[in-house]
Amino acid sequence: MAMLLWRGTVAATSISPSRALAAALSRSGTEAAEFSAATCRRPPPPRRRPPLLLPSQPLSGGSGAASGVVRAALGRRFVLLGLEASASLSPAPRRLVETAAAGQAISLDDWVEVAEAVLLAARHLPAEDVLRVLHAMELHNADDPSIFAALSERLAALAHSLPLAQVLDALELLGRRRVQEDLRGARRSTAYAMAELELRLHHVSVIDAPSLGRTLAALAQAGSCSPALLRRLAAAALELRGMGYHDLVSAELSFDALDALQGPLAELIQRRRDLFLQASPLLVLLRALEAEDNGSLSPWLLRSAAAEEALVRTLAVRLEALGDEGAGSFEDPFECLELLRGRRRLPTPFLVSMCLWARRVLGKNSTSAAGKAVTSRRLCMLDDACEARGVSADAREPLDSAIRAFVTFGPAGQ
Repeated sequence: MAMLLWRGTVAATSISPSRALAAALSRSGTEAAEFSAATCRRPPPPRRRPPLLLPSQPLSGGSGAASGVVRAALGRRFVLLGLEASASLSPAPRRLVETAAAGQAISLDDWVEVAEAVLLAARHLPAEDVLRVLHAMELHNADDPSIFAALSERLAALAHSLPLAQVLDALELLGRRRVQEDLRGARRSTAYAMAELELRLHHVSVIDAPSLGRTLAALAQAGSCSPALLRRLAAAALELRGMGYHDLVSAELSFDALDALQGPLAELIQRRRDLFLQASPLLVLLRALEAEDNGSLSPWLLRSAAAEEALVRTLAVRLEALGDEGAGSFEDPFECLELLRGRRRLPTPFLVSMCLWARRVLGKNSTSAAGKAVTSRRLCMLDDACEARGVSADAREPLDSAIRAFVTFGPAGQ
């Protein structure tokens, strides 16, 4: 026992063996044991960072050349952590990340180079680089907790200044990461960053109608939304100005996907959509229908065939109710004629109003600039539509007069 205590004392201190032995023997058994444990204690070994798990490296128990290369190469990575951080990715790692994000495979050594560069510059990377690296890692199933933690921390720092598109992209990437961590039973590394991003989303999602629609569509696709954010988005959907018909439809479908379309919210959104159909100028309804045909609707909007059918049906019904005044609701009523004819929703009263309108704008003394929209092709199209619908000769007489005026005087303004 004395010899054991002496060895421990000599190893941990610089006093002579005789003094150490005397000091140890002068203590009681319990005190000697405590003294021995204190003098023999060694500092714990330094913690190692978790390895970079790449597609070509086994997740556990891996062997072979590929795993050996990863372990040997990553040994260099920890030395670099003490160097001065870079402001952004250097050109070579950036090209590798862009290649991987585009879906092309890169070598194991290339992944190691990317990992080193990202860890060096993580605290100064712009949001575009952070999202591109995360996307590339997810696309190729490259999982490194240390890199992900560094990039997640960077996103949290940048959250207050990110635009809506980047906030939604970041939440989508981190959300999928959180699901993976939950499945593995690992500690969540995304909680703080996601909280900061959601706080930013509270502000940028309700700036205007497109922002609200894009946010709701993204959350509906993800299938989850915090109650506080959901309440804010619901209030904006009822109060925000400038929401078009398709914006309202998409918002309604999004709330339904989030299981929030119930009670007063469902009733008020439906009322706002009905009010849009009944009170908006006919030209606004026409432009909404044209957006469906020419593909100008935002790609993230959720769409409903029933809602779009209700839009064209409402336009046809309101035109029929206007009778002879229907064509006067448009600067160029032939646009409406062509659209409704293509959708087989052309009301007969609107054809009659078109005949009257054509005669009015093509008259000899007419000064209307709308006459410039009349062409020979369009007059023939109107005549064919009246013939196919069986419009009476009396109702078509104004069109005959318009055709004679067009032949005699030429297009308006010439």
